[in-house]
Amino acid sequence: MNFSKWFSRKVAQPPSEEVAQMHGLCERISRALHAAGYRVPALSLVPRPYPKEYAARKEALTIFADLIMAADVRNSKDLMWRYFGKMRYAPCSDVLGRIEDDDILEVFDMNGDQIFRNLNYFDVVSMSVEDLMSVNWKRDFKRGTKVTFQLIEMSFRFATGIFTQTMDCAKVPVHIIQELIAKRNVIELNLKFISPLKQNGKCVAILVASRARILKQAQ
Repeated sequence: MNFSKWFSRKVAQPPSEEVAQMHGLCERISRALHAAGYRVPALSLVPRPYPKEYAARKEALTIFADLIMAADVRNSKDLMWRYFGKMRYAPCSDVLGRIEDDDILEVFDMNGDQIFRNLNYFDVVSMSVEDLMSVNWKRDFKRGTKVTFQLIEMSFRFATGIFTQTMDCAKVPVHIIQELIAKRNVIELNLKFISPLKQNGKCVAILVASRARILKQAQ
């Protein structure tokens, strides 16, 4: 199986007025995160190309902004439930019962692009709000090859409908990842479960729950 396209990155250069609007959105999110106790900078330390799917990613960031300002951001179950409703996702019936307070929750589309996350995510990463525009779990985090391809295989099975229910990740070893953007924190990651999010019976995104801790915080 050829996975090369999974690691490629297509970029775009939106008009300057679009970039200015997006920067304003990042500033708004950064202020909301600061109010919740997370000091997340608005803009990237080093400018990065914007993804080709700029409009979709900006919309995802706008939804994130709306929800963290309207929901109880410290209650991950409430935040995720509101997000599922906003996106009209049908989660598996066991998902909310599996979520615990300390879990890091991320939602990825079927290309591996991160389209949502709870606030616990910012306990371990060093990235800015602007960096969230183009986070992809395969390209922006370095990990061992064996685990990488194990996760790619699992993602493929969700995408093709082989896996249709929440999958426990006990067989995925606790492993080390390193950010390849921002300050490049080194993180120990323990994946808990992966669960499909469906629209009209088709898996269109996956929810990933994990626990993590920083092993080396870059300066």
